Amino acid sequence: MIEYWQSYEIDGSDSSYNVVVAEREKCIELLKFYLQLKVIHRGKPIKIHWSSGKDSRIVKDMCFAYEHLDDLWDVIRHCNLKYLQLEYTYVASGSLYPEVKRELIDMLTQHIGVKNHAFVNPMFSNSYTTVSYINISFDAKPNNYYEMVCSENYFQIISKEHPLLIIDFDCPLNGPHELMFYGMHKMKDAFPEFEIDMHTSHELLAAYSINWDELIMEGISLESSDYAYTLKWLLSNPAITMHPDNDTIYLGRLPMGFEHFNPLVVYIDENDKINGSNYWTKDEINYYLALQGIFGKRTFSIDEYLQKVHKASNAEIFSDADFETYTSFDIQVAVGKDKQQHAVVKFVREKDGPKLMVLIAYKYREGLERII
Repeated sequence: MIEYWQSYEIDGSDSSYNVVVAEREKCIELLKFYLQLKVIHRGKPIKIHWSSGKDSRIVKDMCFAYEHLDDLWDVIRHCNLKYLQLEYTYVASGSLYPEVKRELIDMLTQHIGVKNHAFVNPMFSNSYTTVSYINISFDAKPNNYYEMVCSENYFQIISKEHPLLIIDFDCPLNGPHELMFYGMHKMKDAFPEFEIDMHTSHELLAAYSINWDELIMEGISLESSDYAYTLKWLLSNPAITMHPDNDTIYLGRLPMGFEHFNPLVVYIDENDKINGSNYWTKDEINYYLALQGIFGKRTFSIDEYLQKVHKASNAEIFSDADFETYTSFDIQVAVGKDKQQHAVVKFVREKDGPKLMVLIAYKYREGLERII
């Protein structure tokens, strides 16, 4: 195990990255760096989702726009808290700045040992959720767990009399794992005194396993003047299967609860443009009503699905990333000798209307092209 003489370390675990810090200013320095990365959505506030301690009532549901993060640092410096959970939002993986996308692809290919591969249309599939959390424990005490994950000498440095700050970067289920990977790499470069376990095995950051190879996908456009025919033809191929069957399209990436959303039972905060976790703005209500009005449910026939696609493409309330996420569905493809490989079918907005596309892990592109 690696020893850190500065009295803090970053240690990778199965479900998150944990940062053990001996001073609050170092905690602020780490958070300030991470939350300013270009993979973090600047238009969404940082929210205090949960807290405990004497001042927990004071900070309950506080939110911080990016131009006012100094107020958050004051909370960390001065409030008497035992625990603080911050909620933040990633940029949709499919909407990254071109330079960030190139940098992330380079990071991933280097990590998985890809050499001399010619990418055609490398893409990232938008995740089910872009919201994530950072947990900060302000008075943790060293115990046998820390003795196991660090050296004996380091354990002596963080003695039982020495309170710790432990920062836990969550990796949410179905979250944008490639963006968490990007963030940890950037943090490692910015703080060379840290050594981050980036899981050199083929396990990802979450509690379940996924191949690193599947993070970089290739986008294959399916040009057609009759998408109903194209989809029926695609899904009738014996190499392609879809849950629950090949005649019914299930849109699993639509938000939870939109089908039964009732604006009469949510609280509207008329004054505060940046709202805590217990409030809804009029924009948020209108967004869910638009989802409800256009989709109404999650399961459709192919013809119904295409009707929803065209309605959603004309709804300005949805960003391009939202549109791609909500119109996407999963299929399994038998490519070559490999058995079922995960792929995503979705529509993207273009000037002359929505276009159909299939995404599959980069190394299976040729196999899928042979099929379709």
